[in-house]
Amino acid sequence: MKKIIIVGGGATGTFFSSAVKKNFPHFDVIMIHDPNTPYIGVGESIAFNGTRFIKKYLGINDDIGLMRDTNSSLKLGVIWQGFDNTDKQVISPSPAPYPSASSVISHLKFGSDLETENYLGQFNLYDVWLYLKRKNKISKDSRECINKNFWFCENSKIPFVFNPNDTLDHIAYSYHINSGTIKDYVFDVVGKPLGVKEIQKKVKEVHVKPDGSENIEYLTLDDGEKIFGDLFIDATGFSRQLVKELSFKFNPSDESINNSTLVGLHSFTAPEENSCFSGSLSMKYGWCFSVPMNTRSGNGYQFNSSFVNNEQMLIDEFYEKQPSKKDISFKRLSWQPGYLDKAFVGNCLPLGISIGFSDAFDANNFSSTMILMGLIIDHLKEDENFEF
Repeated sequence: MKKIIIVGGGATGTFFSSAVKKNFPHFDVIMIHDPNTPYIGVGESIAFNGTRFIKKYLGINDDIGLMRDTNSSLKLGVIWQGFDNTDKQVISPSPAPYPSASSVISHLKFGSDLETENYLGQFNLYDVWLYLKRKNKISKDSRECINKNFWFCENSKIPFVFNPNDTLDHIAYSYHINSGTIKDYVFDVVGKPLGVKEIQKKVKEVHVKPDGSENIEYLTLDDGEKIFGDLFIDATGFSRQLVKELSFKFNPSDESINNSTLVGLHSFTAPEENSCFSGSLSMKYGWCFSVPMNTRSGNGYQFNSSFVNNEQMLIDEFYEKQPSKKDISFKRLSWQPGYLDKAFVGNCLPLGISIGFSDAFDANNFSSTMILMGLIIDHLKEDENFEF
């Protein structure tokens, strides 16, 4: 495995090409994309494994610089509202892998019969919580009891430390990102300096070897140039430019899954609109997301066009529930929910939306892509000469 060709210059393409070059400097990595292809930069919330990929595989450890230069913001959790048929807001904080023992001990009923009382240091704290819960010696929900982030989220606080650069070391966190700006940042900071070759041209033809292996031999660009490679990555999103030339089969998901969204940007007009939480709001015909960044938020109303297709009715409901966001000019996006039947065919491996898509701007979408990227890199570290 010496030459890897990535087709697609969105967040998936730039993240993977940069990460491969970071971990395999001796590989020839080429990213091909059409500069006229539009990218959606409404705003995305990534799950809490996203920071691990950015640090471990991209080598980007400057959280403050990343958020500042990409107009991203800190994510400490999600606020859910309306899903229990009430207006109550429920905080779902980020996972805290190393909770303080005192957060468990503070809820113990001292003087009672606690077999584990003298052995807290020998147990996983979640196991301790389960034990105490079964004994009816603790009443709080697990996340309130052993997740220190719950307190930070509920009180809009972060830990006080003497060195501001160490603040994020004390909490579990992720980012609210603009996929358009962060892809450029990653490429400029990691990919380009390390030598990823960027070709801003269209792929005109995909040439598959005639030996029945379904291996791609080379790509022909719009100017006639031929690009050969060992591994081809399809990061072209819904167009699936390489995938459609091979024996991948697309499996549509259940027809009840959302297939459309109305998206738009809201500019903040008051300091209190800045938030460390993604927002998920239950609606009559679906749900709404809100992804706050530094000066604005990305918003969307997810719905299924098979059940409702009156855009103005949905927009009116949105404005009714969120009157401060009437500055949003909505744009509709639609897709076919589903997934490919295979992880790869021959020497072609799809990544990102090319693999499949369910619900727009779900934090799990791009986060699961980063997990897959990490697995591919780990696999290649074990066997650089592996042939797909």
